[in-house]
Amino acid sequence: MKDNLFLDYSRKHVHFYDESIPVLLERGLSLVTKCRETKPALLDLGCGDGRLLFALYRKGILTNFACIVGVDISKERIERLRKELPFIKGIISDALNVKELPICSFDFIICLQLIEHVKDDHALVSEIKRLLKDGGLRMFLLLFASGMVFIFMSKTDHLGLTLHMLGNIYLLTSL
Repeated sequence: MKDNLFLDYSRKHVHFYDESIPVLLERGLSLVTKCRETKPALLDLGCGDGRLLFALYRKGILTNFACIVGVDISKERIERLRKELPFIKGIISDALNVKELPICSFDFIICLQLIEHVKDDHALVSEIKRLLKDGGLRMFLLLFASGMVFIFMSKTDHLGLTLHMLGNIYLLTSL
């Protein structure tokens, strides 16, 4: 029954395309492109219709990435993503286990407004860790849930030291 409700929602509620991008996301994407000698790989996990990828495309930010992939559980949403942004690889999959993607595939993973919809948030974080490449900017993850923003970033510097930042900031999106 719950799956039918989700499918109905996916069909009826198309997320309109706009050009708004969270400030921290734009800064993180800029940082990862500066930290790499070659163009990095980008994944939008739980991309929906591709609203955020569309905004990044319109701002010219996606030209800095060699590989761009969007993953969503909804076939209808991935079809809309492929129609609007045919250069992005769209994968229909549960975000907790994206079998089509090998380990250490991405330099940057976007995961917005997804964690509150999955059955096992620890499995989601484990999948993100599995998909991230080693070195450089290892993780920049924004998780929006119930008006709260959770930010986790892990960066390895030129000495091999790793800095971990974990923040829980209320209404950060108002910046």
